[in-house]
Amino acid sequence: MVGNGTVPESVMDSPTTSAPMRFTHVSGLNAVERTLDSFHREVLQSGDDHNAVRLAVANIVAACTDAADAEHAVDVLCALGERHPARVIVILANPQRDPVIEADISFRCLPDTQRICSELVRLVVQGEPALHLASIVTPLLMPDIGVFLWLVGAPRLAQAFHSDTVAMCERIVLDSARYEDTIATLALIDGELRRHGEQLSLGDLAWERSRVWREASAQAFNSGEMRRLLFHITDVEITTAGTRPSSQAWLFAGWLASRLGWTPDRTPALRLLSANAAGVDGADLVSIRYRCSDGPSPAVVSLERTEHTLSASTQIHGEPSWERIVELRNPGDTDMVGALMSESGDDPIYDDAVRHAVELAARQ
Repeated sequence: MVGNGTVPESVMDSPTTSAPMRFTHVSGLNAVERTLDSFHREVLQSGDDHNAVRLAVANIVAACTDAADAEHAVDVLCALGERHPARVIVILANPQRDPVIEADISFRCLPDTQRICSELVRLVVQGEPALHLASIVTPLLMPDIGVFLWLVGAPRLAQAFHSDTVAMCERIVLDSARYEDTIATLALIDGELRRHGEQLSLGDLAWERSRVWREASAQAFNSGEMRRLLFHITDVEITTAGTRPSSQAWLFAGWLASRLGWTPDRTPALRLLSANAAGVDGADLVSIRYRCSDGPSPAVVSLERTEHTLSASTQIHGEPSWERIVELRNPGDTDMVGALMSESGDDPIYDDAVRHAVELAARQ
């Protein structure tokens, strides 16, 4: 964003999978409302009784503070719009700049058809208005359909968890791994989950990325003997890629603590590590190792990843007893964000994992 409030082409002209059917640039929130309403009526009137235009089935808002994240959000949400038509609002906010609201508005229709269309609003919001997300977004929403908020990158969480925003949204999607201070971020999330209760439906990409690791861990302890040892874990080591243990590691540890009933007086030795790992994105899980012993049956459970596979194995008395190799699919943000938005309501297992992760961190 330059000083005169003009919008860089890199933000407003990123490639998407469908070409705009209508396009305009406007300044000011009132002009955005009027243009959206005009475009909406125009496109609806282009249909007929036998060939009606399908417009939004959801409002999707993406909040960004970085231009590259805004470009990424446009690509992801336009791809989602090809499956489920939506009114997509991508906001690039910067409260430190001179006040301005600039918008590009377009209708994008599926290739080979002009009947299924999504509406895309790209907003650049600066100055004081950037601190009031709900006030900017509310007049632009289509009434009587759900609202989903995606926090792209690491925008400030205060606005997202404001009571007005929580009340407005069916679900809020974030990535706790993108925030620099992992423990402070999880502590904030824990506090907001407690404060809002079931009214706050939260989807966390970091939690979603750990799903296959949680499933593999459960399978490794699925035999009769291993189920008994599950409550005799003496040592857990969790390693993530990058320079510090990520929220994936802490959420996984919190999940173990909540599911196995760990208490301050009965918690295994816990080590959270980080390492350089070729082909593994920063913050992703690299390995998990459990050591178990109830006296007669010491065992080791290992989960190790390469770039594309997850190998899980158990050893009892030093002898291999079980092994499984799972292909690691690498779903992009389009699939993961879409999946998290399709869910609704509170996730009590995630909530418990967050709370126990914060408690574990306090004891480290």
